[in-house]
Amino acid sequence: MLECSEGINLIHGPNGAGKTNILDALHFCALSRSMLGSQDRECMNFSSHHFFLQAKFMADTGFSSSVQVSYSAGGEKKIQLNGTELNKFSELVGHIPCVTFFPAELAIVNGAPGERRRFLDTALCQVDRRYLDALQMYRKVVQQRNAVLINGLYQALGVLTEQLVTFAACIMRSRYRFIASFIPLVQKVYKNMGIDEEPGLVYKGSISIDEPFPEEDVLRELLTRRFDAVETQERLRKQTLAGPHRDDIILTLNGRDARKYASQGQMRTLLIGLKIALQRYLEEISGETPLFLLDDLFSELDQERVEAVVSMIGMSGQSVITGTDALLLDNVNNISIHEIQSAQKAG
Repeated sequence: MLECSEGINLIHGPNGAGKTNILDALHFCALSRSMLGSQDRECMNFSSHHFFLQAKFMADTGFSSSVQVSYSAGGEKKIQLNGTELNKFSELVGHIPCVTFFPAELAIVNGAPGERRRFLDTALCQVDRRYLDALQMYRKVVQQRNAVLINGLYQALGVLTEQLVTFAACIMRSRYRFIASFIPLVQKVYKNMGIDEEPGLVYKGSISIDEPFPEEDVLRELLTRRFDAVETQERLRKQTLAGPHRDDIILTLNGRDARKYASQGQMRTLLIGLKIALQRYLEEISGETPLFLLDDLFSELDQERVEAVVSMIGMSGQSVITGTDALLLDNVNNISIHEIQSAQKAG
């Protein structure tokens, strides 16, 4: 059992001791899935045939939420929220806003476009139910449309394209608005951390558009033209070649593509800045301070930058951080992983 205090909670101990598993369990209870992208069956101990998680969260308003997640080797996962079993796991999303940081997420900065799209989707799905619904429907229609292209059933293409354009326009409109409001938050984080660099984000979509806040009808029209233009290629390649599932975000530092020109330290700092800004964004939109889950946060950071990051996180509600060593700062609650394990065995 782990009971966290308000503010910063640092779980420390040697590598391989199970610190990341604690964060992953909290993430499961907040967003219904592993923060590491693991399949549910991969989250069990090798000697186990099931897992059971239970967590209690307290909102800023004082409202308490209890979550239970169970999974058996047969492949059945069940989630209960305040004693009621959820029919769809997506129903949990948004109840417990959550922001993560773990080393593999550096791919958001230097990896494939899918990593940056996932960053957008995870952020927006927590505060925009319409976006979540549109994204789920969009993915279904893309699968159906690809099947039509693969099997040459072109008579069904028009109807599916029309549906796809509707959901795509909703998704892209929200993404454009998110980025426009998110950029100043990232820049403010950098300023508060005393970093003399100018971060930026540019949405690189399937269609060319100059407006910072395009409306859905404009996006639908442009997307319809785009699909008309690529239909011949789509029939040849047997896949959907346009839409938000192929879009990207260009992350910049001082106007230059961070993926190409930033150092490893600059990339890591940019990722931290994005995550702190994301927590600010979710709090502004939802009115609820998100839980911060940060794995191995301080590796590769010098002491000055560690203290700057801790200062920023300390103003951001509750956080649970992992690291190899305790951090001797006044606003940090240090918890040894061995104490947690000993309490678990005793219980």
